[in-house]
Amino acid sequence: MSESSDPSRRQFLRTLVRWTIAPAMVAAVGDITFRQGETCVNNTICRTCGVASTCGLPQALSYRDATKRGESHAG
Repeated sequence: MSESSDPSRRQFLRTLVRWTIAPAMVAAVGDITFRQGETCVNNTICRTCGVASTCGLPQALSYRDATKRGESHAG
């Protein structure tokens, strides 16, 4: 078998990294694109919002994190 038809280890690793990074980059770009359309439905008052548990906006993420920390300190 000739040397040129056998990929070298370096080429294999380079291809593996490319095929690992490419889907991650596509997913990140898709996530950023999808989130640009999100708007707050309750004027950024997460405590009284019905969708705060599933909302992806930074305010809701912060609210969930703060309430989770508050529950762990209270118990």
